[in-house]
Amino acid sequence: MAGQQGSPNQPPEWWTRWRPLRWLIALAVLGFAVLGLRWWWPQPAPPPLPGSVPATSPVPAALSPDDLVVEEEAITAADVRAAYTAVVPEARRVRFFAPFRSYQGTDEVHRLLEDAGYHPQLTSRHAKVPEGLPPSDLDIIEVYDYQHLGQPGKLELQFFNDRLYQAEFEPKDADAYRPLFRAQWPQLGHEKGGRSEYVAGPLRIASSLDLSTSSVGQALRTRPFVLFQDSRLIRQRDDWDFQFAKQAVP
Repeated sequence: MAGQQGSPNQPPEWWTRWRPLRWLIALAVLGFAVLGLRWWWPQPAPPPLPGSVPATSPVPAALSPDDLVVEEEAITAADVRAAYTAVVPEARRVRFFAPFRSYQGTDEVHRLLEDAGYHPQLTSRHAKVPEGLPPSDLDIIEVYDYQHLGQPGKLELQFFNDRLYQAEFEPKDADAYRPLFRAQWPQLGHEKGGRSEYVAGPLRIASSLDLSTSSVGQALRTRPFVLFQDSRLIRQRDDWDFQFAKQAVP
């Protein structure tokens, strides 16, 4: 029985059975130890590429830190004022209807109307703004007996900083004026709501003639009008309110 159980000085049976794998286990443990040591031990930096500058090299004396800063040009109050008062060349103006086109000044338009035998009325609102802010001058010229396409009506011209940006005509007889206007500006569509609009670049033309001459518009007493605008000056006027209105309040 003692021979079957083995000598007490001999290793157990499972140790003898797994003896071929002991060297593999030992090699695996040794490999992990080497990887850990390599990770812990600092590695030398790779040699620099030919022509490259080491990361620790100082900035050359000829190129100081101040030279690396790009300074923006300061925007002066005169620049801001010019942006809100500039007049574009004649070729870039929008033609409303003769003799009116965008960017005309109040004096020029007033003179044109007087030369045509009208009596224009000028209303101005030139609010004082703090120093450094661009102006926000608004002017309106009205003519109550203006003739357009042979039909009488009210003409209203609006200016922002002495530049015409909107012309509106309200005919006295919308039914008589509507076919004449349609023949002159056929590009205006017929929208379901009765209002028509046409946009080409900065030019915007709008009309309520279809609605005002309909039974629904007459029941609602819709005011007939045709409107010509230069959207560039419209945006600039609105942008002034957004940018400077709070600063302009005393």
